[in-house]
Amino acid sequence: MAWWLTVGIAGVLSLAGYGWLLPQTTQTPPPAAAGDRVTVTPAGDTAVLLDPARGKTWALERRPGGGSAWLPVPRIDTDAEAERWRASARRAAGGAVPGLEDALAARGYVRVPMERTRAGYLTARATLNGHPLCLAIDTGAPNTHFDRKRVAALKLKWEEPDADAGHRADGGTAPVCEVTDLRIGALKARPLTVGAHDLSALNHKLREYRDPPFDGLLGTDLLDHHLAVIDYMGLGLYLLKRGGDE
Repeated sequence: MAWWLTVGIAGVLSLAGYGWLLPQTTQTPPPAAAGDRVTVTPAGDTAVLLDPARGKTWALERRPGGGSAWLPVPRIDTDAEAERWRASARRAAGGAVPGLEDALAARGYVRVPMERTRAGYLTARATLNGHPLCLAIDTGAPNTHFDRKRVAALKLKWEEPDADAGHRADGGTAPVCEVTDLRIGALKARPLTVGAHDLSALNHKLREYRDPPFDGLLGTDLLDHHLAVIDYMGLGLYLLKRGGDE
């Protein structure tokens, strides 16, 4: 490559880099008008400035060599914009573990897509007797549970605890039912004994986040049996097909 072409390209790149760097390091929030109030809130080792009068937000950027600048934070007004921002953050953090899906598929695993709610819960879509369900993934729950009101249309046969003894024949204290057609993504689970759990308080709280209500909790009885692997950043739940699974 000719020397003059090399120098020209280097010059263009230098100007482009400087043109990007200049606004990033010199922007400051607009001066507040008389009577305006702004709020500065600590955020880790930096700070956030909120300007309610203008509907703008600024973050304090500190440079390793010293000095700092207030950088404008883009405003997000819609759920679609928020989801695009979350997706870009996952990509920046590395996203799904490279090669994980292929490696697990070779061992008989099925990937079930997960969703992260605005409140921060991880959920998976399922069906029971063809009826769609939204199940929260609860790795701390020993058993899978359904909210009886949420699945009432399925007319499941619940075994109630003995009214006098206060427990069922097997010693349990909550109603249970047997399900044989629970499907998590593309995997049909083995027959499962599911408990009843009232999720109305949690679902009421979820409305504050505009999240869909949960029909139940996916517990470790199913996760353990299928040797579950959770790819947190890639939002993938991997379940191993065992003997008798479809």
